Amino acid sequence: MSHHLPHAEQILKQATADRHTLLSLDFDGTLITRSETPRQVEFPEELRGILRRCAQRAQTTVIVNSGRAVEELRRLIQLDSIGYAGNHGLEIEVGDLVDTYADTEWRQLLDLCMERLEQLCKAYPDLVVHDKGFTVAVYLGALNIAGREAVTTACRDVISNLPGARITPGAELLNIRPAVPASKGTALTRIADWLADRVAPLPVWSIHMGDDASDEAAFVAAEQQGTAVLVGGLQSVTAGYQLPDPAAVKAWLNTFA
Repeated sequence: MSHHLPHAEQILKQATADRHTLLSLDFDGTLITRSETPRQVEFPEELRGILRRCAQRAQTTVIVNSGRAVEELRRLIQLDSIGYAGNHGLEIEVGDLVDTYADTEWRQLLDLCMERLEQLCKAYPDLVVHDKGFTVAVYLGALNIAGREAVTTACRDVISNLPGARITPGAELLNIRPAVPASKGTALTRIADWLADRVAPLPVWSIHMGDDASDEAAFVAAEQQGTAVLVGGLQSVTAGYQLPDPAAVKAWLNTFA
């Protein structure tokens, strides 16, 4: 069970010079407050500066590990000194490590999926659907309860006719994605292994901060070689620490930097 982490020193004292810290951060709900219009968010300049200073910290690698596409993360954050893992582990770009899911047949299936979802948007004008290249996010936040239930049922009907597709839930959204073993957790493990070859003999010590069910796999990976921090009021069976909101994450990062 998670417990509140009121002071950064409780983890800072573990990020010592005799280990290399891999700091993995979710985006929505962790770095920034979730929005009903996720494609219109802006990344604060002050937070950009804090991340830049974190990346300049000795023996530290910073990554943003998100469900958003890497291209979108780069556009929003505008930092080349950090790494990015996007689309729930389907894209990784950290230094010379570039690992991207490629499947032409899946892209064709996703195009068919988008055609059907666009028809669904006509029936629910407040529904937001975002094609992220490798996955599709269906944002339910602007819908009432009945609308969310109806759209969720319709999305399950859509993917029932798409072989190799599955739905994973997030915070007020559904992710339509290929049924492959990729997650924020596999991304974190892949990057940690890549780092280990470069920083040896120092061990890699990982921190992951995230706010919803899609972060649970990264919490598991982080706890095996570091620690995990749940952001917000949800429960986690894995994370050892908890911060209340993105404002608290920002304060933590500012101290860490």
